[in-house]
Amino acid sequence: QRTLWLDLDCEVLASMDPLFDLSLEEAQMGIMREFNLTHLPRFHPGALYNSGVIVCEHGAPLVERWAEGSLTLTDQFWGDEVLLSHLINTLQI
Repeated sequence: QRTLWLDLDCEVLASMDPLFDLSLEEAQMGIMREFNLTHLPRFHPGALYNSGVIVCEHGAPLVERWAEGSLTLTDQFWGDEVLLSHLINTLQI
């Protein structure tokens, strides 16, 4: 029921088990903001989220919107991370 998404270039240095015990709340997804942009307020249009490590519940609505946008909005975003960040910020998830 829970999935851990890792980019191919991630180096795993310890057990990933704690990621499966996280409380994911309403969004059903765990993701980190880019560290150099943490000074921006929540849901700021310039805030970016790192799509290289994501933990999510099966059927999480944001993941489904991200997948749909990856197919239909490719002309508007230069990468999957920017699209995901846009969805988080505009939908205020």
